[in-house]
Amino acid sequence: MIKNAFIGAHKTPTLRNVDKRPGKGFTKAYAHNGWFKSLESIVHFYNTSDVNGQTAADFGVTRCPAGIVTEKDALANNCWPAPEVPDAPLLTIGGVTGNLGLTAHQEAAIVAYLKTLTDTTTVEAPKPYKGVSNTPKKGKK
Repeated sequence: MIKNAFIGAHKTPTLRNVDKRPGKGFTKAYAHNGWFKSLESIVHFYNTSDVNGQTAADFGVTRCPAGIVTEKDALANNCWPAPEVPDAPLLTIGGVTGNLGLTAHQEAAIVAYLKTLTDTTTVEAPKPYKGVSNTPKKGKK
């Protein structure tokens, strides 16, 4: 049915400034729910999220047991949680993503490339013009 065609689908934002942070120590959040905290981990996820695929097997990645709910715990246990919407018609894990066959070196190269899309400076908004006013000052004519 057409009304269910996009269940679990998400809009994809631009990659410009994908690693830009407002200050030192700021932790970015990636993906639709902010679950991933680094470019390295989300690239690794896209490469190995099909836990039944050969790439995951090569990295030793498995399905997370119940109770693992954070990226930090998943990485520490070398696992990925089950998809949020396992029956989503557009689920890409196992199709478009999840078994890319990338090596750790190739994952690092993708992350390095993504970081080149981040501006190195921040343009400040222009200040309002504070020129000579044409309105008379109070008390003077």
